[in-house]
Amino acid sequence: MESGKYDFMTTGKRISLDIGTKIHLEIEGVAIPLESYMVGMEPDNYIILKTPRPYPTIKQKLYQGNQCIVKYIFQGTVFAFQTKIIDSISQPFRLLFLEYPKIIQHHDLRDYRRIDCVIPARIVVKDEEKMAAVVDVSKRGCRVQIQIYPGDRVPSIVINDEVSLWAKFPGVEGDLEIHGRVRNIRKSRHEMVLGVVYQEIPREAQEKIAEYLLSVEELFKNRTGG
Repeated sequence: MESGKYDFMTTGKRISLDIGTKIHLEIEGVAIPLESYMVGMEPDNYIILKTPRPYPTIKQKLYQGNQCIVKYIFQGTVFAFQTKIIDSISQPFRLLFLEYPKIIQHHDLRDYRRIDCVIPARIVVKDEEKMAAVVDVSKRGCRVQIQIYPGDRVPSIVINDEVSLWAKFPGVEGDLEIHGRVRNIRKSRHEMVLGVVYQEIPREAQEKIAEYLLSVEELFKNRTGG
């Protein structure tokens, strides 16, 4: 793991990992990123995950002692630890047993760089709704692009205006609702780009954005061999 980006802590008690938490899993010898869910644990002894898919591709690597890296998000912080496989079972359910970690690394998602993207969205400013796109996103804010077509009325948006945003993040059911304030504006004949800082954002939305950031970071790292 990239220890330079993380703070370390020893456990000594139950780690911050709840049943149903989404897990990003790296298994030694498996080239593709994997996702799983935590289904149980016995503190200081083992953690139980749902065996990730595609099972036929990875089953030969699920042997006792193989190394793994586990990453997950809890209250806006990324936690990561190295561990080993204890065992895997396929009956009555496919489950993966991992050694309980002795050391956990963690860092706040505020350290994440902005992620370029194109996410369809609707934005409302001063009771006026426009179709838009989120063109980059971070833990603290995002950049929103509004296309201006011939004959369109240009929205009268100024710095510190409150905005409401509904965005269709990949992997999230329905629209994610975000409220924020405009911090910067860039205009041209064809578009308006708003820098938005989150102001009011539900915990669930925070977690969804954090999951998206972590997923993209993992995908980028695997594609570049980082």
